[in-house]
Amino acid sequence: ATSAELFDPDSSTWTATGSLATGRFNHTATLLNDGRVLVAGGSAGRGALASAELYDPATGDWSATGRMAYRRNYHSATLLGSGKVLVVGTNTKRRYRATAELYDPRTGEWSMTGRMGHVRSGHTATLLPNGQVLVAGGYGNGQRVATAEIYHPATGSWTPTGRMSRDRNAHTATLLTNGEVLVAGGLKPRGGLGRASAELYDPVTGTWTLTGSMVTGRYNQTATLLTSGEVLVAAGFGRHTILSSAELYDPVTGTWAESGSMTTERYDTTATRLLDGAVLVAGGYDAFGSLDSAEIYR
Repeated sequence: ATSAELFDPDSSTWTATGSLATGRFNHTATLLNDGRVLVAGGSAGRGALASAELYDPATGDWSATGRMAYRRNYHSATLLGSGKVLVVGTNTKRRYRATAELYDPRTGEWSMTGRMGHVRSGHTATLLPNGQVLVAGGYGNGQRVATAEIYHPATGSWTPTGRMSRDRNAHTATLLTNGEVLVAGGLKPRGGLGRASAELYDPVTGTWTLTGSMVTGRYNQTATLLTSGEVLVAAGFGRHTILSSAELYDPVTGTWAESGSMTTERYDTTATRLLDGAVLVAGGYDAFGSLDSAEIYR
């Protein structure tokens, strides 16, 4: 789809805004420091895209910007401290890449940066408090990945860091208030089942430690850091079923507890923390196709 909409939390209403030039899915959307939104890559009817567009909230219009060097979907996009955006990974026609690119909002151009040590798609990328980026897990060349690596913006280089206890893709990664990263869930190698295990990455030591397991194993879920410091995990796939359940991770105790369930089963949805601390969950898919519904967690 090319359409776009704006949500007003005060009135809980949606209004249409300018349409993208190119319909796409499995793309990334990154809020830039100047308030614009960079949408890059994704899939269309003829495969993965290298194009990118900018949304200007002041005018409600989209405009084309520089094209990436590679077509990308199932990639990640991370806003760096410099204001540039780091894009890594892809899966295009079963071709996995370790390449990485930087987008410069000042020039609207892309430039290549250092290659990852492992090809990946469906991984996570987390900006750490020191400005570096942790890339973990994913899928590539016929196997799920347990490795993780660190991107150093100052040099444009990558270094390996500790391995996770499990291979993971379609998982979530959340930066906690103490600087650690919580990784949860993911797709198991066989049977279409979701993992329940979770682990913590310590950027100081570069090591992973297991923490409490989720109540329900899941993948393609959402994970949102709440103002309380807890993490809300919701939706996704479980044991051969689409989930409406949600649960909370308490970093003080390292345990999970069930929270209120959503009204609709969904996966591949978005979750956005609003200014008042509530979480907006919108769209996604259920067993019958794409969803136009949205709901708020308080």
